[in-house]
Amino acid sequence: MKNVKKIKNMNEYNVKIDSPIIGSISFNKEFIISDSTIPDIKIGSRILSLNDQPISMFKNQDVAKMLRQRKNLNLKFQKVTKDVGIFLCIEWLRNVDNVLQTFECTFSLYYTWKLSKIDIENFVNFKSVGNDNRKWTPNNVPEFKFCNAVDIDIRHIKINNNTYFKVFEKNKVLYAYGKLNVTGKFYEPLELENFPFDCQDIPIIIESLQDSSKIKLVPNFIHDKVLQVNKRYISIPEWHLEDITNTFITSQGVTSKLKYYQAHFRLKLRRKYNVYLVNVALWIMLITLMSFVAFVLKEDMLGDRLAFLITLLLTAVAFRFIVNDMLPNVPYMTYLEKYIFTSFLFIQLLCVQTGIVAYYKLWSYDFICFIGFVTIWVLTHIFWIFYAIYVSKKERIKHFLTKGQMDDIDDKKNILIIKTDNNNYISNGKGNTVYYSSKYSLNKSLSLNKDISYNSFSSFFNKKSRE
Repeated sequence: MKNVKKIKNMNEYNVKIDSPIIGSISFNKEFIISDSTIPDIKIGSRILSLNDQPISMFKNQDVAKMLRQRKNLNLKFQKVTKDVGIFLCIEWLRNVDNVLQTFECTFSLYYTWKLSKIDIENFVNFKSVGNDNRKWTPNNVPEFKFCNAVDIDIRHIKINNNTYFKVFEKNKVLYAYGKLNVTGKFYEPLELENFPFDCQDIPIIIESLQDSSKIKLVPNFIHDKVLQVNKRYISIPEWHLEDITNTFITSQGVTSKLKYYQAHFRLKLRRKYNVYLVNVALWIMLITLMSFVAFVLKEDMLGDRLAFLITLLLTAVAFRFIVNDMLPNVPYMTYLEKYIFTSFLFIQLLCVQTGIVAYYKLWSYDFICFIGFVTIWVLTHIFWIFYAIYVSKKERIKHFLTKGQMDDIDDKKNILIIKTDNNNYISNGKGNTVYYSSKYSLNKSLSLNKDISYNSFSSFFNKKSRE
């Protein structure tokens, strides 16, 4: 062992040890690491024990002496994770694309964290030599990636036109905060089986680039907002914004065992289906309703009757191609496409009925067939109406679920919820842990000129627990 020295810095006693056995390590009188070359020992870690004895039993000089004399050392450290509070303000949203399954969004991400002792020391030294403190940059600045972004432009916004970070004091604690302005196109697979009665969750997924041992994403701890939506610039006329939710989870790395903290911000949308009912379903219904005119054409007008039915069928097919751009291009049939298909099938059955009656000379049964087809038409539409009500209610259940709960339903797993004082912890069976989850239901009386803020998380959970 060599190179043991004591230094005075900011009125704090420090000890530094350089050793081929343990590497280089510096710690202060509170046994907090300020510098270390030992793997997995991070700046700001606290020494918990030395050779299985609590570190509180030793003085700095004693620790230095033991480090010099002992060959085999058993040091235990407390891993220090930096809490980074984030606040997302969605400023612009448009172009929810049914075909590409993307949406465009602009938002500002504000992130705040408590300065470490090393940062505070550097900040004081920076100011002491006459530098402008607004130009100081802290160490280990949090970095983020946006997991579901397809095309994205990220800009660091200067604060006070001088620096990208601002230091402020609250309750005698120094914090730093920064701001990102993000514009991009984001991907989200849409569940369109019940189109146009579908409800969708469109998420913005933010992940820390530093693993969970260094950074923990949490709701903003400076004020009570974590998600805000500016409704004045929500340009999605086909949708109604009903709810906003946020969930904080840990996610397993793809190629490593490291875990990373993620924040999921979700806008819950309900489609305004009236335009599709009026412009598509109503016209298809009228075409099938007109097919009953064929029963007026009797045996002596057989050619005209078949020509009329085939014309209606071709009209329905042509109409289907005209409205094709209004329908999502997915590899399965949606609710609306199923209705259009049954309407085609109904007209084809009328063509087949006419051929059978003409071939076997069964014109006396034509009126009975007319009554039967009217009954089928009425019962079929009653079924589609009740089915629409059913799928609409089923879709709106999504608005009451968090990300973890939706994953559980998809995997047919039970939801395990462990409640604490003001958090919900949810395990979704995929190795991810939801460690903070909250929801805000929009007040239906909110004016379109007002912003929607996501506040009072603990009061939300306390209210739920009382219910």
